[in-house]
Amino acid sequence: TKVWQALQKAPDHQVRVWTGYGLESFGLLIGEPYRWAHNSWVQLVVEAGVIGTGLILGLVAWHSRAGWRMAKTSILASGWLGVWAAFLSATLIHFPERVIPIAWVGLCALAILGREGASA
Repeated sequence: TKVWQALQKAPDHQVRVWTGYGLESFGLLIGEPYRWAHNSWVQLVVEAGVIGTGLILGLVAWHSRAGWRMAKTSILASGWLGVWAAFLSATLIHFPERVIPIAWVGLCALAILGREGASA
């Protein structure tokens, strides 16, 4: 696709695959009219690299696991786990973290599941 072709033309491609090109650099690398990847994970790999993406995936996995454990005992936690799952699903085809009201709901779910998981 156009994303991978543009990235492979970059002079420091081998180094940047690990560290990324920096936040909000996707539009600069790919060019207009492609300001976002419409897949948050692809964009995260480009901007934060493999290392940054791995750290974020670890955070997501930790909170998801904590939410799953809490959802077995709390109806409220199961509701927030559903919100968290919907938010994560939307990141595959859209960029909900860039729309402030949707990002706020996702962060609330993340915080509640993290808090609930820490007390378990």
